[in-house]
Amino acid sequence: MGQRKIGKTSLLLELRRSHDSKVPMPYVDCWEARADPINFLCGLIRSLISAAVRQRGAEPEVGSLDPSPGSGFSPLVIQALARLGSPAIDEAVRLHESISSGQLDHDTLRMAFELPQHIAADLRIHVVVVLDEFQELQRLDRVRRLRRDDGDIFDLLRTIWQRQERVSYLLAGSRVTMMRRILTEENIDPSFRTSRCSTWARSSARTA
Repeated sequence: MGQRKIGKTSLLLELRRSHDSKVPMPYVDCWEARADPINFLCGLIRSLISAAVRQRGAEPEVGSLDPSPGSGFSPLVIQALARLGSPAIDEAVRLHESISSGQLDHDTLRMAFELPQHIAADLRIHVVVVLDEFQELQRLDRVRRLRRDDGDIFDLLRTIWQRQERVSYLLAGSRVTMMRRILTEENIDPSFRTSRCSTWARSSARTA
């Protein structure tokens, strides 16, 4: 945890660069959830697909996975991904195309956060998902189509994550007080109490 503009994101990206060949580490900036939940969820799915493609060594065959904002994958990319023969990647592509076309509800939100386990199990690997600015996921609770009667977004994540055996999460955020509340207070989210919290100051970021 640490305030914005102290180099936290740079450290996370360097960590991913140095370890991604051994353990896939898809990176997602949750700040996008503030402005555009559809782009955020599509970005989450693309990062997972990209990690799976790298793990399969199929980047030359698949090419770029970055569509124009608000659009789906090109037909050529979809065909290349289908040739990989991975049911989990096929599932991820279908979900990406559905969300990018505007379908956004409780089910698509749940399915997006269940994807890491499906991909990890399909490829028989362990995945570490990096969620930067994690506290911003609370913004999803303000989207009418995503509101739940049985809890907030962190309740949903607790339910999903406690069943994921092949996935770990590296959570980072700049709103330190809120992050500590989310991750440590028993009356907020008991599933996060086992998380280890560290605070990054500007000086420590420069020397890390």
